[in-house]
This record gives sequence, C-alpha cells and structure tokens, in this order.
Amino acid sequence: MLFRSRSTYYGQTWSEILPKPSGDFWSLATSKSGQYVYAASVWGDYNNGYIWRSNDYGLTWAKITSDATNDINWSSLDTSADAQNVISGTQDGNGVWISKDGGATFTQTSLPTTGQEYDGVSVSADGNFMTAVQVYGSFYVSSDAGTTWTATTLPGDGGRLESGASDTGQYLLVPSATGSLWVDRKSTRLNSS
Repeated sequence: MLFRSRSTYYGQTWSEILPKPSGDFWSLATSKSGQYVYAASVWGDYNNGYIWRSNDYGLTWAKITSDATNDINWSSLDTSADAQNVISGTQDGNGVWISKDGGATFTQTSLPTTGQEYDGVSVSADGNFMTAVQVYGSFYVSSDAGTTWTATTLPGDGGRLESGASDTGQYLLVPSATGSLWVDRKSTRLNSS
C-alpha cells in the first residue's frame, strides 16, 4: 500500500504517516508546491474506492469523494498546478470525473462509460487542457477544463495505460503496453489564443 511514509528532505529521510489512509492506491498527483496531494484508491474500505486529499504535504489525509461514489475504482488522477482542477479516471465503467473546486465536488464527464477503463488521465498546469485514454479505445482531449471532449483514434493495438500533457497542454503523450509511444507535438486544436 502506498502512503505509508513521506519525505520532507528530497527523499533522503522518511517518516511514517499516521493515521494511514486506507485503500489500494493506484495513482497520486500533487500541486506544484507539493502542499496539496491527491490519491486514488481502488478496492479500499470494504471493496470501495475513494479519492483522498492532503492539504499539508501528505501529513494528514481525508476522503473527499462521497459514499455515493464509493463503489468506483478510481484508477488514475492528475491535478493542475494550483490543485483546483482535478481529473480522475475509473477502471470499472464509471467513466471520467472532474473537479473544478479543489476536490470539494466531482462531476462525471460526458465521455463514454459502458465497458470502458480510463487508466490514464492528465491535466495541464493551468487546468484548461485535460486528456483521458481508454485502455483499448480512444484518446480524448479537452481544451475547456473538461466541459467538451474531442476523440482521437490512435494507431496500434491498444493497451494504453497512461497519458500525459505538458504544462501548457501543447504536447500530448500516450504510451502503449506493446512498447509504442505516441506523441502529438503540435496540438494546434489546443491553442488557447
């Protein structure tokens, strides 16, 4: 299990986190300063997943998703530099969820849900550009903080487990489990001018 310890000295020294957040953690994201940390759990409390947040550099943790969404397996997440825009993908057909208020509320996006696993999501530093990738499906891009999405079909046989976006959202990356790395270096559809 993740989050048993934390370092405040560049990984040279570690201290145990107490009390420990519960769950099987698959993903984490931090604000640019490191003060705000989000963690996504699957199969946590009695087979329920949650998103957790720390406001004090990982010292203490609180569940921020409600019991109404606790049967979701949160498999991936990312946050903007200021930790206000959060995106999280699910592994069990529950789609992609976003928060625009630092995790106080999460809303399910319009992306397809049935039978889809979103194991890779990313967000730009300013929170405007978001990506979500289906393991065996499409790659989605949003340039308006998750309000609307554009689908892109990537070549290859799938097995995509992650996605990445540069701080500006101009450069997008999607690796494949078969060894391919797809890079969009121009992303003209994402220009915010």
